[in-house]
Amino acid sequence: MNTATVEQSFEERIVAALTDHTISSNDLYELVEETQLAIVTAQNDATVAEKTALDPLLSPNASEARQAMEDAVFRAARLRSLLPRLKERVTEVAHHEEYLQWRAQFDPLKVKVEAAAAQLKQVYAKVTAELVPLFAEIEKIDAEVKRTLAAKPHHTKFANGDACHLRSVELTARGLKDFGIHDFKIMDIKLPDWQHPTKSLWPPDRQLDYSHTVPVFKHPGDEWWKPQAADHAEAAAKAEQANADQAQADGAARETRFHNLSDWGMKEVG
Repeated sequence: MNTATVEQSFEERIVAALTDHTISSNDLYELVEETQLAIVTAQNDATVAEKTALDPLLSPNASEARQAMEDAVFRAARLRSLLPRLKERVTEVAHHEEYLQWRAQFDPLKVKVEAAAAQLKQVYAKVTAELVPLFAEIEKIDAEVKRTLAAKPHHTKFANGDACHLRSVELTARGLKDFGIHDFKIMDIKLPDWQHPTKSLWPPDRQLDYSHTVPVFKHPGDEWWKPQAADHAEAAAKAEQANADQAQADGAARETRFHNLSDWGMKEVG
């Protein structure tokens, strides 16, 4: 078989693989290994051809010898030029296969998510339409139960020892005597508004009652002492002024008494 024909056929396989969109990464990887081996073989052939061409005893015809040498070097160079593109194609096809494998998981999952989302939307709308009015009614009844039990008279003989007691609606429904500190309550459930994520269907938005709120005092900061120092200085100034006023008043009183005594003495002498 002609070597040129074999090399041409191998090059054609590589070129076809580079443009084949159905070839697998495994087949491409095998072709890379074949190409690397073919390059080594072609380089060896080129080395032998060069030695042969440069030896007149082995190659009497210089023109034919040069042509054979150049052909061998040319075949090796062509194969080396194809190898990087072939490796790049292997990576590209391998990534595409990986993506297809991922899509094989993603596509069915997307269908499941959309089906479950549609069911959630339908069920949530139905459940909240029933639960929210029911919770509101239960809240009213529980409040009425508390008021009624709190107003139970205990001073008559009819109320002593009777069994009139009511639990909350949820306790009654669940057959519980009371809730423990770690128990979960159905009435504490939170139901968001479907269309408005920042709003709540339950519990409903209520106006805060600040009548029983303990006031929070703002911390005065690092210079908390300044207002007190100013108050103390003002108090000291007022006290000093008061002392001065008192001293002045006492001096005026003494002067008045002195004049009175002087007048009295003069009257006695007269």
